[in-house]
Amino acid sequence: MGKHNRYTSKQKLEIVLEGIRGETTITELCRKYGIGSNMYYKWRDLFVRKGEEIFANRGNFASEQVYVDRIREMERVIGRLAMENEILKKAESILSRI
Repeated sequence: MGKHNRYTSKQKLEIVLEGIRGETTITELCRKYGIGSNMYYKWRDLFVRKGEEIFANRGNFASEQVYVDRIREMERVIGRLAMENEILKKAESILSRI
C-alpha cells in the first residue's frame, strides 16, 4: 500500500490492529503505510479510548445514548408542535365564524 493523504476508518483500524499484533515494528509498519509514528499512536490511542467506553457502558456505544436523548427531545418538540397546531386550528375555526 503506498502513501495516502487520507485513510478510511477501516484502513486505520487494520493498521492499528496490525501494530497491536506486533508482527512488525511500529517503525516498519509506519514506513509500509507511509504514515508518521505520531499518527499511528494517535490512532491507536483513540482505538484504546473508544474500546474502554464500550466496556464502561456495558457494550453500548456512548454515541448511542446521544442519539436516544436527541430522539426523545425531538419527540417532545413534535408533541408540542402538534398541540400548538390543534390550538391554532380551533382558533381559526372560532374566528372564521365571527
